[in-house]
Amino acid sequence: MSEEKPQSGLNGGDGSLDGEKRFLHDIATPLAIAAGLVELLLDDEDPEQPLPEGHKRRLEKACTALEKLKNLIRDRRNFLLDENNSAQQGEIEKKAS
Repeated sequence: MSEEKPQSGLNGGDGSLDGEKRFLHDIATPLAIAAGLVELLLDDEDPEQPLPEGHKRRLEKACTALEKLKNLIRDRRNFLLDENNSAQQGEIEKKAS
């Protein structure tokens, strides 16, 4: 297994909207890979050599946890977009007055 160099600080840790969107993207990408691999293990089960029930149950729990994380990231991204759109709308209205 290859080791990645630790990142110095959070990617996009500058507090900006773009920084947070980059950070969420950086989290979402490996999360999607992990979720896909867990789903692949569950879907490609060999009928002649089924997974032990305990392993299957743990993989299903991992799949559920990964799905919750994906939903949290999606919700945060949507919140940020809504906040950004509201701020832009406020600026437009302020200029129009």
